[in-house]
This record gives sequence, structure tokens and C-alpha cells, in this order.
Amino acid sequence: MSRTYNNFVEGDIVRITGTCKTMGKTGEVVNIIKAKYSQSVSVSVYIHCIDKVLNYNPLSLELIKGSKKRNTMVKEDDISSSIITQSMTSNYDSIVTVTFLKGPNTYKEYAFACFDEVKEKDVVVCNTAHGMGLATVKNVYKKEIGTTSYINEKGEVYLTEPTQEIICKVDTSKFEARKEKRNKLICLEIAMAERLKVLQYMETFKKLAAKDTILSELLDEYNKEFLEDCKAAGMTSEYASALGKISKAKWVGDTDA
Repeated sequence: MSRTYNNFVEGDIVRITGTCKTMGKTGEVVNIIKAKYSQSVSVSVYIHCIDKVLNYNPLSLELIKGSKKRNTMVKEDDISSSIITQSMTSNYDSIVTVTFLKGPNTYKEYAFACFDEVKEKDVVVCNTAHGMGLATVKNVYKKEIGTTSYINEKGEVYLTEPTQEIICKVDTSKFEARKEKRNKLICLEIAMAERLKVLQYMETFKKLAAKDTILSELLDEYNKEFLEDCKAAGMTSEYASALGKISKAKWVGDTDA
């Protein structure tokens, strides 16, 4: 059964009565959060008209329409169902809230029991009443040692007990590695194409310089300046030559082998 606070439960339709920008607007209760070190409680409400989930003091909310979860009547068939659910989700390591990647309620956060180590923004496979679904982890509430409380990094306590569980985390590491390798190959191809342009450009100068004295002197002067710049930058003469700027000029300070 969903836990309540000031008579609010998940699925309730409420009106904002407190003095704020959303005063008078309506929304649906999606979560109830209790602070770890105080008695303060906030109610998370999805505001339909602005498509956002905001937190409110329970005293600033007015119930318009009650959720079906308010029905506390327990049928005999529900007893066996609750036993199955309890055994399925008991002793879980954490509670995670997720938003589904597809479906009519991608804005809404749903809670699931989780047995594996997951973190915010991980993609997970969830077991739902409609089959398996892909979702993104929004919050992780870990079980506090020695208690039955599940608390996130902000110190917020999750009060709603999950009835379904996370099947597994989606491992995208191999896909990311393949994608990175493809991007590296593309970058190498671009770099090689740029080097080819430079080499062809300099080769044209060298061929013409062999036929023209003035161009030959200009090319020698250019290469001297280039090699000095390379030396000042800490490059070796071999590396500078590998860049394609090859000339008759010697590296300053080089000696014959």
C-alpha cells in the first residue's frame, strides 16, 4: 500500500493553494519525500499545464480527486498477490526512480526495486505490468544501514514501496568503444587529407624552385624560418621534416653524422 502524508497518496489530483507562481494550478501527486534529519515532508506534484514536477509543502495543497490507491479494502485475491510481490522485491539494495524513454508518461517518475549497482543517467530495463521497458535512472535511494529507510545523496527519504523491479542495467560500453574507434578513424582520415594537401603544395614549390633561382632562394629562406620556429617550439629536425617542410637548409646546431 502506498504511504500517505496529510491524506495525500500517489495519483491524487490536487490544486496548489499556497502563494506561489503555480497558485491555482492543478497536478498529480507523483511522490512523497521525507527529509532525513528532520520531520519536514514535501509532496512532488506533476503540474500538467507547465509539464514539470515541483515539490510542495503538503499544507499548500488541496485534494480535488482521490487516487485509486486510497482504497484500503484488501480482497482475498490481493493477499496472495501481495505475498508474491513482497517476496519478489524484498531485500533489495536500493530504490531507483526512472523516467521511461517511450510511452504516454515519459515525464513521470516511477519507483522500482533495484538489486544491482546503478547511478543517475544509467539506462535500465524495467519489469512493468505491460512487459519490459527502457528507462533512464533519475534518482537512487540506497538503504541506510540498520534501518528500513532508503535515502538519496541529498538526504531525502523515499517513502513509497516499489512493487516492481529493475531487470538489469543496459551495458553500452562496447557500443561506446566502437563509436569512439569510428570517430578516431574519421579524424585520422581528415588529418591525412590535410597533410596530403600540404605535401602537394610544398612539392610544387620545390619542383619550380629547381628551375627558378629567385624562388629557390625564397624557399630556402622560408624553410630556415620554419625550422627555427620548430626548434623554439621544442621539435626535433626529424619531426619538422616529417611535417613536409623539407629543404636544403640544415637545422641550426645540427652536425654531420
